[in-house]
Amino acid sequence: MRAALCHCIAFFSLLTASAQAEEPDYFEGSVILETTVESFSERLPVDLLYWWYGTAESRIYKDGNFRYDIVGSELTSLWYRWEENREYWLRSCDDFLTYDSVATPMIEIISIELIEDRMEIAGYEAHAIELLEQRDDDEIEISRYWYIPELKVDPAWYGEYRVGGADRIYEHIDSLVVGYEWIASFRTVRKFATEIRVEPVSDEYLALPDMDRLQQSPEFDDLRPPCPMPAAD
Repeated sequence: MRAALCHCIAFFSLLTASAQAEEPDYFEGSVILETTVESFSERLPVDLLYWWYGTAESRIYKDGNFRYDIVGSELTSLWYRWEENREYWLRSCDDFLTYDSVATPMIEIISIELIEDRMEIAGYEAHAIELLEQRDDDEIEISRYWYIPELKVDPAWYGEYRVGGADRIYEHIDSLVVGYEWIASFRTVRKFATEIRVEPVSDEYLALPDMDRLQQSPEFDDLRPPCPMPAAD
């Protein structure tokens, strides 16, 4: 389950190391995104996909750290600490934080390329990059990411962020990703920014919650049962 969630979540901090004549002002602020899903299998009802990926997200970025709060999802919040190269997350049915390193690759990348695709996202012109990946069952999946060239991020913050193949994309872009489309055999997931705010962020918004217990993620997500979906109204 975590692999599927991280596939969507992790890439929104994608960037690459490219030479800069002067150090840019790196993005600090917040991004609001809306999520839409499509299912192509009766075994994957739309309600379940939204439970996995959420309906909307609020994201806060500062100095390489970020926090995501996800609406309508089993995964309610996620934090990344770049100096630790570690994610922390909170699920709706847990009373503790789970953590794990993001240094281990989770997918096999076939190809990555910049594509001639432009889109207006939240008032900015966004450019696109496309990734092809191969799953264990030999399925080929397509992921496209839209980024805003003027919203820079520092490659050093995420140079070891390998969940979802993100580190490979660092070689091609150096900007904040604000749009995402994942096309798989039985589902399509899209996340696009509706609002982007460049503004100072207080450290308190990025602080981990004061909880009694931390637990490292199990080796296989199946060892931990999923949180039950809330009852329909």
